[in-house]
Amino acid sequence: MKIVAITDHDTVRGVMKVKERVQDGMRIISGMELSSYSDTENYIHLACYFPKTADLSKILEEMDSHVREVRVQRCKTILGKLEQDGYHIPYSDIEAKTKDCYPSLPVIAQCLLEHHYINTIPEAYIRFIGNNCKYFEPVKLYNLEQAIQFIHKFNGLCAVAHPWLYNYPIRVCKEALQYGVDGVECFPPRHHPEASSVVYRTFCHKHNLFCCSGSDFHGVTSSEVGIGENVFPEKEVGATLELFEQKGILYRVFFKTESNKQAINP
Repeated sequence: MKIVAITDHDTVRGVMKVKERVQDGMRIISGMELSSYSDTENYIHLACYFPKTADLSKILEEMDSHVREVRVQRCKTILGKLEQDGYHIPYSDIEAKTKDCYPSLPVIAQCLLEHHYINTIPEAYIRFIGNNCKYFEPVKLYNLEQAIQFIHKFNGLCAVAHPWLYNYPIRVCKEALQYGVDGVECFPPRHHPEASSVVYRTFCHKHNLFCCSGSDFHGVTSSEVGIGENVFPEKEVGATLELFEQKGILYRVFFKTESNKQAINP
């Protein structure tokens, strides 16, 4: 891999830990996956990419207390629903695992495993805390308009993430467009073959939005796609990286494809 975007859920802590932006030839993009919602969707995620000059500590400062409050309450709600059906997980177990991060679904999944309610981490998302499961609760940090405004406040670009997971994908894309979104994730991981990337690519080209792709990698124990294994056609890669260079997200991108061995902007 030559370029990787670190887009943790609702925080830039992870990318702030990366001291050098270029390691062994790899370029690191500062990013985040921001939780939002709308009238028709309990959750809408935005893939966000910040310029190298962005003040990440300021972003963290503005978000931290609100994110923690919302995520703690969401976690307690999930634990309460589990408790009603006999699945007891004390909140102290969550606290012990989140001293340097926010409560999240992977943490709850790990606790379910440790309490022997499941045999594997993926089982947690199938039976308990997946998007369509009984115990799932969305993270409602900002409405869609507020979320897009927040990213633009720090000169970032944002794209509708994994639209194929929403109830009304194109409606979400149109609403986000109304609020000034910059792009759409167009290429699903291979474990979502039912999603048609043509629909999202056509939408982006029609409205002058950038296309992006993501592995949706959530760690070695809970991801069906590894880092760098996601689909991203060469033509779209080149256009997106050129935009990122123009916006100061990447500097002087050298990205070679199989069909074109010349670097972009050498």
